[in-house]
Amino acid sequence: MSTVRGDASEFYDLANDLSQVGAKTVPLARAAMLAAGEVVAKAWRNNILSESAASTSIPHYPESIDAELTFSIRAITVEVGPNKAKKQGSLGHLIELGTETSPPHLHGLRAMTDNEANVERALDQGLNSLFG
Repeated sequence: MSTVRGDASEFYDLANDLSQVGAKTVPLARAAMLAAGEVVAKAWRNNILSESAASTSIPHYPESIDAELTFSIRAITVEVGPNKAKKQGSLGHLIELGTETSPPHLHGLRAMTDNEANVERALDQGLNSLFG
């Protein structure tokens, strides 16, 4: 009978690193998602402000757009959009989706679409800083 022996220290090091993945990755992913959400919120506000009518008819609406992390066990989520607790924030659905008498503006959809790559890049950079 023959026995093959090898150095398994790398496997043990990897197992130890994997036990730390959640503790290191979750805060980093939350920070990256919040930063990405803030970028989308800023772009959303800029989309609103780029319309000349927005400055006179809904002057407080752009400042109601914010980003907020929501916590759950299974997901890291950032909600971006009009905050109903802020002045004119309750107008979000009417402005974004439109009504029978006004068209949808889709400021938020454009902001998200324009920044999807930034969200992915932020997460990639964060993960690479930990494990790269």
